[in-house]
Amino acid sequence: MPEYVRVKDKQTGHEFSLPDGTFDPDSVTVLKKDAVDPGGDPIPVKYKTTVAEAAGNKSGAAASPKEK
Repeated sequence: MPEYVRVKDKQTGHEFSLPDGTFDPDSVTVLKKDAVDPGGDPIPVKYKTTVAEAAGNKSGAAASPKEK
């Protein structure tokens, strides 16, 4: 079984668990985090989102205030 490392994509900010030595070190940053769960399976991808995306505002623009 390959040894996994946790990496962060420099362009998107997403975090992945990838087999050691199978990625371009110029495109990712190796993180000092666990890359596998206690059962030895790779941890799922953690997608980077913004507060606007998490709130459902895909444009990134500030939400308009509520009218009274």
